[in-house]
Parts: sequence; structure tokens; C-alpha cells
Amino acid sequence: MKDKKKKNKGCLIALLVVIGLMFLGVILVSSFMGNLSGPKAVKVTENSTLVLDFQGPLPYQEQGFWSGSEAGYYSLMESLKSVKDDEKVSALLIQYRNVPGWQIEEINRLVRVIKNTGKKVYAYYDYLDTGSLQAAALADEIWIQPSVSSFIDLRGYYYSMPFYKRMLDKLGIRFTVIHMGDYKGTGENFTQQRMSPELRSNLESIVKGAFHRFIREYAEARKMDRNTFEQKILNGDYFLITPQKALEFNLVDHVGYESEFLAATGLDKEKFVSLKDYALKNRLPMARDKIALIYAQGTIVMGKSKNSYNPLTGGAQTLGEETFTDMVGKAGKRDDIKGIIVRVDSPGGSALASDIMWASLEEAARSKPVYVSIGGVGASGGYYISAPAHKIYVDSSSIVGSIGVVAMLPNLKELTEKKLGLDYQVIAAGRYSGFGNPFKEVTPDEIQRMKQSMEKTYIEFKTRVAEGRGLSMERVEELAQGKIYLGDEFVSMGLADEIGGLQEAVYGMQQELGIEKAQIVIYPETQSFWERLREGSFMGVRRDEISVSAFVDSLLDERPVRTQFIYTGLDEVF
Repeated sequence: MKDKKKKNKGCLIALLVVIGLMFLGVILVSSFMGNLSGPKAVKVTENSTLVLDFQGPLPYQEQGFWSGSEAGYYSLMESLKSVKDDEKVSALLIQYRNVPGWQIEEINRLVRVIKNTGKKVYAYYDYLDTGSLQAAALADEIWIQPSVSSFIDLRGYYYSMPFYKRMLDKLGIRFTVIHMGDYKGTGENFTQQRMSPELRSNLESIVKGAFHRFIREYAEARKMDRNTFEQKILNGDYFLITPQKALEFNLVDHVGYESEFLAATGLDKEKFVSLKDYALKNRLPMARDKIALIYAQGTIVMGKSKNSYNPLTGGAQTLGEETFTDMVGKAGKRDDIKGIIVRVDSPGGSALASDIMWASLEEAARSKPVYVSIGGVGASGGYYISAPAHKIYVDSSSIVGSIGVVAMLPNLKELTEKKLGLDYQVIAAGRYSGFGNPFKEVTPDEIQRMKQSMEKTYIEFKTRVAEGRGLSMERVEELAQGKIYLGDEFVSMGLADEIGGLQEAVYGMQQELGIEKAQIVIYPETQSFWERLREGSFMGVRRDEISVSAFVDSLLDERPVRTQFIYTGLDEVF
């Protein structure tokens, strides 16, 4: 008996030792990973050069492995803004690419301010396309590698929209799409073989507008004749040309290898500091008075926001009404938060979720100033939730509007019954009990009822806009119809107030509040590694979304019909 007790006691001790070692291991790994991913000291010495060399869009919030990174979009832009007053930074070097037009626009506003202080701005690229030329437009000198394989690629604009009707017909899949608004083109490519005249004219105006804006700004910056520049692009004169030819055309100032570039400009590569490293040195200021900055990014849905990945559809970001209203509620209740800025970057989504989000922002706007800053897109539901704001800022290249409603009803009856041999037996009671079931035909009566419901939703959308913008319902109807606009036109029509980005919105808010310095409180708050692990997510992507079954379930949803405020369309087109 004693031997058995000793044996049990020994096992218990061994178990406690193992648990203790595991706990110690967790602490050591936490410390190591915290040091690995945490901020590193950045040394900025005399005559340093700030380098903008990121590849791809700057995220609003950057989630590191172990913790939230401070190198989010607003922090990076504030750090870039501070360069004008930093005597240790003598030059700016532009090398970034694959960044959307609205981000280039916001960056260029700050570059222009820096340049006006007398600091030199350079651009050095291996090759140049439309995006990198937009980024480099304000540089005092544009350099490019001399190799003939280091080409220039300017070729106008090209936008292609796939139409699925013939393919779906072969598969036995049908869609009924109902629109409120003649220009509300979402879903056309599921029911037609070509664009409607309204959709085509709307898209053409957007694409041409963005192209002509590039032409105007680059030609002005390079002191080129605008008409000649545009004609040469359309004629293909700048397509896959050599660096030497680009020099002759005045597209660049110098051709040379990096060593030649450094020797000619006097820049010291040892004193290059990337924007992200520089941002770690320039922490956002602390202050008694605070302004909330709420990021509203992604497709609008009911529930909580998610960053998900699906093997069939790829990555997706959703903006949940529950998450949004919670953020607005927190900011609204805090006495130290004097104003709220919502950064909208959303094509819309659920009509119901959009209205709930509108209501939360409208309530907050009764007690403190609320501004909206629209980034790349603030269309349909993305604009709906912006309507209560006291002031709306947009970039010139923002895609906005799409005031309209759409519903899509899938019909898989032919696919399942004729192609797959699947039979259904139904037990039902109620005239409309089967409405929305994807395995039955939708009736004319059901479509009529759906149209009546959507008409009320459309009127509610227009009413929100009319009340928020101080416009008549007749004027809103003229501007609505599901039509999309670029930011410049949106301001001229009174649907937004000013051209500007986040920095302009924050400055405007400070001016209204009469405060010189404010602390920016960013929502959603970043989560630690352990918080994300507890919620079942990794690197910001929830594991429960990584499944084929979730995608299949969404197709077979018993109630797949939802009224939507959604815009689907233009990415970068040139």
C-alpha cells in the first residue's frame, strides 16, 4: 500500500513539474515573440532620407503575429506629415508601387507639403507603369534603371466585366435580379450577356474620369502638354518603351543604376529610413481631449465583423453591424472623446444592417460632431451609413454613390432535377411559404411583392440621404438611380462636403472643436495574440471561416433572398 502511495505521489510531482515547465516555456516564448515582433529602435541621424518603399496597399490596421502593430494607415500618414518639420530628414525617396489611386492621392498631398518646405523629393524605379508614375509625379527627379528590360508601360485604360448567363444556362442555374434604380448594375452579369446602356455609360464615365485625372496631374507636374501626352498614350507610343526612350519623351529625368543615382544625388544609403520604421519613432500623441477614429471597412453584414478566407472565394472582409454599433456606442459614451470620425471603405451590403448602423451613427451625432472620411469606395450601403455625418470628406478618386437597391434570387431547380437527378418532396402551407427556396421557380406574384418591398427600402434610402444632406427628395432621385460617381463630382452635387483624406478630416474636426492637439483613439481596438487565439483566429483570419462547407451552406441557405445596398465593380483599371 505504501509503495502504491509513493508511486502516486511521484506521478503527481512529475505532472506538476511538466505543467510548470510548460508554463515556463509559454512565458519564454511570449517574451521571445514579443521582442521579435515588438517595435525596434530607429535611429534617424542628420541628412537621413525617408523611403516610401512598400509594395501593395497600406492596411488600415496591421495585425502582427503576436500583437497589434502601430504601423497602421493613420499612424503612417501622420509620420509622413511630420517629415516637413523634422530637420534630420533632408530628402524623400519614392519607390512604392501597386497602391490604389486613392492612397496615392492622399500620400501625394503630404508629399507636396514636404516638397514645399524645400526638402528634395526623388523617385527611383526598376520599371514604371501608370501607378508608379502617379506616385512619382511630384518628384524633383525621376530615375529609372538603364537596362532595356527595365521598361515603361503606359497603355491607357482597360476594364473587363465577365457575364455568366450563358455558362449558367448550361449548368441549369438561373437568377432573378430585381433593381431599384436604372443604373444599379449589380447582378446584370448573371442575367444578361452584355451591359445595359445605363451601366455602360456610368462605368465609362468613371473610367474615363479617373484616366483624365491621371493625365491632367502628371502632365501638370511634368510641364507637358496634356493633349499630346494623352494622345501618345492612346496611340501606344509609351507602351513597353526603353528607359532611354522614356528620357527622350520627358517621362523621366535620369537613367542610371542605383550607384549612379546615389552618387549624383548625394544620398547615403546607410541613412535610409523606411516609413514603417519611422512611424515607430513618431508615436501618435497623447492628449486629454480625444477624437475617435472608427474604421468601417468591408461588405456590410449582420453580426460581427470578420476577416475570413474561403478556398473557393478567397479572402474577404466584412463589416458587421454588431461590431460597428458597439464601436460607435463606446465612442459616443466616453466623455473624453469629443468627436467621432468614421473612415468608410465599403461597397455596401445588407440593407437591414446598413440601417441599423445608420441609426447608431445618427444617435451619436446628436451629442457630438461626427465626420465621415471615405477612402477607396463609399457606395450603396457604404454611403447609407455615412448620411448622418455633419461633414463628409472624399478623395477625388473615391468611388461613391450607388444610391439604389438590388435583390438576387438564385434558382437551382434545373441543375438539381435535370442535371443531377435530385428529386424533392415538399410539405408546405401558406401562399408564400416557399419564397426564397433556391430549388423552386419564383412566381410573378412573388416578384411583384418583392418589388413593392424594395420600393419602400429605396424610398427609405433616399430619405436618409435627403435629410442628412439637406436636399429635396426630387433632387436625390435625380442623383440616385444606383449611379456611381468619382469624389470630385460627388462634392459638386452636394452629396459630400470636401475633397480630403483622413488628415484633412482630423484637422477639420480639431478646428470645429477648437482644440490644437487631440489624441486619436482607434477602433476596432487591436487584439493581443491570446485574445485572437481565444476567439479562434490567427493573424486576423478566423479559422471557422476556412472551410468549403461554409461556402456550400451559404449557397443552400433556406432564405438566400436579402435586400442589398451593394456596389460591385471597378478595381484599378489602368
